[in-house]
Amino acid sequence: MFTFLTAGAWCEESCFDTTTTDGAWFGSCGTLRFKLDGTFLWTVESDYTEVLADGPWDLTLESMTSGRVRVGGASEYLFERRGEELWLAGRRLRRCRGEAPPSPPGSVAILRPVPRPALLDTLCAHDWIKEDDFNLYSWPLELHFDRDLRFVARFRDTACRESGRFSVLGGRTPFGEASLVYQLQTPECGDMRGGPGSLGSSVAFVGSAMALDGVRYVPLGSPRARRHSPALCGNGSLCIDLSYDGEIRYRQATVLHLRFWNNAGRPVQLHSLRVTFRPLKVEKGSLGGSEQVYPVAERTYAGRTLAKDGSFSDDIRLVPPVRGAVVGLTLEWDYEDASGVHHCSEWPVLRIR
Repeated sequence: MFTFLTAGAWCEESCFDTTTTDGAWFGSCGTLRFKLDGTFLWTVESDYTEVLADGPWDLTLESMTSGRVRVGGASEYLFERRGEELWLAGRRLRRCRGEAPPSPPGSVAILRPVPRPALLDTLCAHDWIKEDDFNLYSWPLELHFDRDLRFVARFRDTACRESGRFSVLGGRTPFGEASLVYQLQTPECGDMRGGPGSLGSSVAFVGSAMALDGVRYVPLGSPRARRHSPALCGNGSLCIDLSYDGEIRYRQATVLHLRFWNNAGRPVQLHSLRVTFRPLKVEKGSLGGSEQVYPVAERTYAGRTLAKDGSFSDDIRLVPPVRGAVVGLTLEWDYEDASGVHHCSEWPVLRIR
């Protein structure tokens, strides 16, 4: 396997796309090299060159054709040889054009042990539970990770289970500063439940919480008295953070805490907010809504000014008139900045018991 990996550079699929526009190529090309001196280099070239990963590498075989590669103490990738192709961290790689095998071929004895990523230890220190009840039709309620790069995701109050493998991408990645790439090995839990991201998700730790693409998970068994949603921005620059206490239940009052925060880099004026409920149903590959819309609250803020990086808080009292696993909570807000008036909307999906 060492000889196979080191016998020339590996190119991602995009490198073989020669499509041009007006005679110019505007694509990108990702290239990986397992060097004979025991170092690894992953670069992406477009109109500039970016290094995604580099450092010493080592090799752990799980079978004659698959295993794990650690790089620089920050990343750990699953890999598999499929004929003359290499699949690494969910990517299909082919030998770059014009690559001749090195001579002499080198020896695996050059490799030295590389420590596993510290992120992996943090990830595997606990089982995780989603901090809020938003969007459980697509995000698991509970997650479990193992140091051998296996994961389990539990949906529908843990009645449905998905499992598979994952890779840890440290440093600079397409998903952020660090990310996970998933390879599902069991049937999906139906509906739109595709696991924690169809391909991968950024991962970060904020205090004791873990954020996957901004979706917060806390250690299983933690008190979840105050629950927080990811930021809701609605393709605008005036965003909303939501939080609430306890669970949102049918015909029971819950106070939804809203924090508007200005991400525009300049002052904005907040004009209005409208909040409604709408029952939804899961259809194949999508969510469909009923025509029945239940008003919750309307607010007029009369052009309240939020300075650059400023914020403003308000509370909304919810008394859900419907119950179910997929109920849309629609928020629509209008604000104005130097470029004009903007209408934003978001509809986090609630589970209402």
